Amino acid sequence: MTLITVFPYPDGRIISADSQETVTDENGDQFKYGVLKLKPEKMGKFQVVIAGGGNGEAIDAFVEVCRQFFATSRINTLAGFKKAAQEQLYKFRRKSKSVGDDSTMHLLIAAQIDKTYAVWMTKAYTLSEVKEPDMIGFTDQM
Repeated sequence: MTLITVFPYPDGRIISADSQETVTDENGDQFKYGVLKLKPEKMGKFQVVIAGGGNGEAIDAFVEVCRQFFATSRINTLAGFKKAAQEQLYKFRRKSKSVGDDSTMHLLIAAQIDKTYAVWMTKAYTLSEVKEPDMIGFTDQM
């Protein structure tokens, strides 16, 4: 189970995540190991964190889609970033569904450019700004 939390404050946001991932092998045995789930990285002109719960392979694939898209993008506003990220998420979910893949994922996406930032949670293929404390857990709700 993944747990990712976000707590808004007047002068910023606190984002935290657990550091364990569970993998099941072909025999049904489960293995747990440590991973860094919150890793800020440069995507185009933005510093971005994308973390989530659900299908880990789908989450990793969506992060790669964003890396590739924003690497060549000229977008330089948070509004533009949000719109583009939503479009990429919509396309990703449709493409995954069309080939029978499970794109089940709940994401937290944070982006910063210069001294401005925003934090969103996904609602299907839309991004909703985080205004109150929230948590992503595979099946948990705050």
